[in-house]
Amino acid sequence: MITKFCESNDEFSSSLCLLICFTLLISLLLMVKLPKVPDTPEDFNDVIACLQSGVFAPKYNTPSKRKNLRRRCQDLTYDNKSGCLFYTEKPTDENSQPVKKRIIPTYDKELREALLEKFHVGASHFEYHKTYTMLYEKHIGITQSEVKAFVRKCPTCIRNVTIKEKNDITPIIANAPFERLQMDLVDLLSFAEHNDGYSYILTMVDVFSRYVWVIPLKDKEGSTINKKLVRHFSMFGPPTELQSDNGSEFITDVLKKTCNMLKVSFLWLKFGFLC
Repeated sequence: MITKFCESNDEFSSSLCLLICFTLLISLLLMVKLPKVPDTPEDFNDVIACLQSGVFAPKYNTPSKRKNLRRRCQDLTYDNKSGCLFYTEKPTDENSQPVKKRIIPTYDKELREALLEKFHVGASHFEYHKTYTMLYEKHIGITQSEVKAFVRKCPTCIRNVTIKEKNDITPIIANAPFERLQMDLVDLLSFAEHNDGYSYILTMVDVFSRYVWVIPLKDKEGSTINKKLVRHFSMFGPPTELQSDNGSEFITDVLKKTCNMLKVSFLWLKFGFLC
């Protein structure tokens, strides 16, 4: 197709086509070639045996088959303690470091489901390409199409898309600062080990000014949220109205008591309101 285009255009177009071809060639040369992911327990064990003792299963009965298996295992390592197979991705340039990624066997449906759950549901329901990017940073073997299918079937994502498409969303208007605060939780549980155990973020938005507060939390217990809100109100003053969704972490007796004491109207609203 590129050749026909070049033949039917001027010298400038021909030069452009050569540049495109050269760029494509360089891209192919730099493309990372990933190893074949084990698709059966037998295949997985064959790889482990080759890595640990250099032993080949009977089906590798020719020099070319054994050579191909050795080549396949070239950048692989096996961790006896965890029972995990890893692939070491080579640096892309002199300034980068090798990246060790866990290989997720095709047949291990339970592990694949658990990882999809962790990197999508446990990471605030990112869209599929963001979920895949996060997965691929430390894992190989789960494809983009698998991630896309999982996200499309996610009940929470389906509900949120439906809400976005509604035309009967009720706007919420405030006429002064602290007339209404809206609060919600951001789930960062999958990153807790990198954040000193902090697993959630309590967010509050002043509807009038759009000013945002973020408060890190190690858990989402009702008592924890109440304690953080009391401290926040002591610093900035209580709002006239406090709004949240109907999550169990917000609908608690202790928070109702705090709001009654401070004369704050506490509103539990379902999705479908805009401010």
